[in-house]
Amino acid sequence: MDSAVNMYRLFQLQKQWSEKTFGKYEDRFEIGGDVGLLKHLIEEANEVLDETKPEKIPEELADITIILMELWMIHGLKFEDMINLVRAKQIKNEHRVWPSIVDQDPSNPVNHDRS
Repeated sequence: MDSAVNMYRLFQLQKQWSEKTFGKYEDRFEIGGDVGLLKHLIEEANEVLDETKPEKIPEELADITIILMELWMIHGLKFEDMINLVRAKQIKNEHRVWPSIVDQDPSNPVNHDRS
């Protein structure tokens, strides 16, 4: 099966499970559901940073992916929106000026030129 089809199916399965478990996205957004999801995202990112067993990192990355799907949906965006917006952002990043990573501290983020 095509990877895009698989990702679409994952998106739909997540939506079904999440709405069954936590309620409709539009109701959750009204009560600030995105704040809790963003805090959860930070927790999961910290788990990746703190993980000492490399074989456990993919599971934490899966958690991050699920939370990101939740954030897309809680903001009313569909799978097609995600694909189009991510691609548009990739193109935008391709046209930005980025520093060489050779002289960068690998423990710090690499940001584009903002001037």
